[in-house]
Amino acid sequence: MIAATGKGDMDFDDISRMTPWEDSAPVIDHDMNLPQRAQPRGFKSHREYERLPSGCRYVVTLRDPHETFISMHRFFEGWVIERGAVSLDDFMPFWMSGGPGGCDYYTHLLSWYARRDQPDTLLATYRWAVKNKRAMIERLAALCGISLTEEQVGLVEDMTSREFMYAHKDRFDDAMFAAAFETKLGIPHDSESTKVQAEGSDANQVPAAIAEQIDALWAERITPVTGHSDFASLAAALDR
Repeated sequence: MIAATGKGDMDFDDISRMTPWEDSAPVIDHDMNLPQRAQPRGFKSHREYERLPSGCRYVVTLRDPHETFISMHRFFEGWVIERGAVSLDDFMPFWMSGGPGGCDYYTHLLSWYARRDQPDTLLATYRWAVKNKRAMIERLAALCGISLTEEQVGLVEDMTSREFMYAHKDRFDDAMFAAAFETKLGIPHDSESTKVQAEGSDANQVPAAIAEQIDALWAERITPVTGHSDFASLAAALDR
């Protein structure tokens, strides 16, 4: 949008109306073919590459599995799950489900890791993208064939900061999903549901027994394919 108009635009009620989730839009009867404000059109997904349409350009960030475990619990609790109803110790089956239409963490990582050198795919670690946001923005623009001025890159950088997004968190609170869930499932519309939190997820909060399960699955599924014994090793190689 910034490339098309030269300015930022917060005139929307829900980020998922602007950039829909392709895997969960059908759940709320959202029309994926509605016009978007800028080109190329954008969509979000929880899926692995093999279940997505071909011929697209793909932007994927990989994150430490322990962090994703905490992040998903924080997102679900107080909305999809009644607050306090499912502890971190009991959350493993939810995390492995991957969310609506998604896939488990390990399937997702392996699918996109295999495409790390493909010209249609921009793959980065979550922490690298946050730490090197300007470089990530420039790489994304190049992937999409968009020309940005330094001023425009700076504006994107500012508007994607945690501080800016938290100040506008009502645009990132899944209002469309909350309304649909109230109608279809009886989950109160005013439940807490926001992807933007004041602070990031802390991997150290994962219970020891759950961390052992996460690490065992990594050793079983990821190490034999990638040669990396843990996420830190994989991230170091990918970040380079």
